Order: sequence, then structure tokens, then C-alpha cells
Amino acid sequence: MNTAGHPPLVGLLLAAGRGSRFSAAAVESERDRADWGHCKLLAQMANGDPVCVASARALAASVDRVIALIPSIDDAPWADGLGAVLAIQGCIVLPCPSARLGMGHSIAAGVMASSAAAGWLVLPADMPWVSIDSCHKVADTLAMGATIAAPVYQDRRGHPVGFSRDCRADLLKLEGDHGARSLLLSYPVTEVPVEDAGVLRDIDLPTDLE
Repeated sequence: MNTAGHPPLVGLLLAAGRGSRFSAAAVESERDRADWGHCKLLAQMANGDPVCVASARALAASVDRVIALIPSIDDAPWADGLGAVLAIQGCIVLPCPSARLGMGHSIAAGVMASSAAAGWLVLPADMPWVSIDSCHKVADTLAMGATIAAPVYQDRRGHPVGFSRDCRADLLKLEGDHGARSLLLSYPVTEVPVEDAGVLRDIDLPTDLE
């Protein structure tokens, strides 16, 4: 979607969380299914796609490139498998050792790796039901000059959240487990109405896949 000579719009796929609640529940209920290491992002949805693949495809449709932030192999034994799956989808895979300290570190690492970008669309990888249309609408709102753009479904803000280059300095300072929540309080946010419950729906437990 990028025109030659213009800074790219970059998607940040947040795939570095350990998903400990999901893993614990999976070990308890599906002891014989260790092929995906009880990583919720590699768990299969009803159509057979891994969770992370569905999220990556929706994000990739609306940006010029996707950087997938994954944990280091020291923090997650399934990190290499996750990275391989996302690389097949065309993502730039970036291990983020500091991800154990919280989502903010992952976002900052992704922005640092794409510092020339025109903006960023940030999507947690455990949100596979986000529609391509919702991602397009957020990206288009950024292109029209919004500082921050967020989809809204039934009066609730969801993901992906778009950040313009004006937010770069503050995105690079993010740390901890609150993600970019502080920026939503300090910058104007353009709300983007969508008819897509997927912008609110994530996967926390194996039963959520149903």
C-alpha cells in the first residue's frame, strides 16, 4: 500500500506474551496435545489456522510490513516454532528478551526497529477475530491525519490501535505491562466506529477458541 518514497505504515504484532493462564488450562485439559507446546498463539482455530496466523493476516492487509514481537527462546520453549510460523506469513520476526517485563517493552522494541515509519498499527496476536475491514479503517484514519486512531464497537475501544509518527518519542519510552495506555490519555484519540466484535475479543483460555 506504500507509494515509493513515502515512509511505510508498520504493523506491530504483539506475540511475546507467555499466555500462562492458557498454558495452565491446556496442560490440565489436553495433556496429550503437546505438539504446539500449549502456546495459545499456535493453538488451532476452528478453520485449522493457528491463532497468530489469523491475527497476522488481518494486520498485514492494511500495512506495508508487519513486525512480530516474540519472546526469546530462553523465556518460551515454543518461541522458535512461533517465529517460524509468523515468518511464513511474511512477518519480520523480532525476538524481544525484555518482553518478560511487559507489553510496553515489546511496543518500544518494535518502534525502535522501524523508526522511519509513518505510523504503527498495534495488534495483540491473540485477537484472531479482528476483521481486515476494521484494520483498514484504522489505517485510513491515520492516513487522514489522526494522531491516534482506535476502533470502537458498541461504545468500547478495541484493537488495533494506530499511532502516528507524532507519538514516536513516547512510544519508545514505553515499559511495563500497561502497553500504550498512557498515550491514549495524553494525545487526542480519533474513534473509528466499526461493526466488528472482533476488535474486543481475545483468547485467554482454551475454551475461548470455541
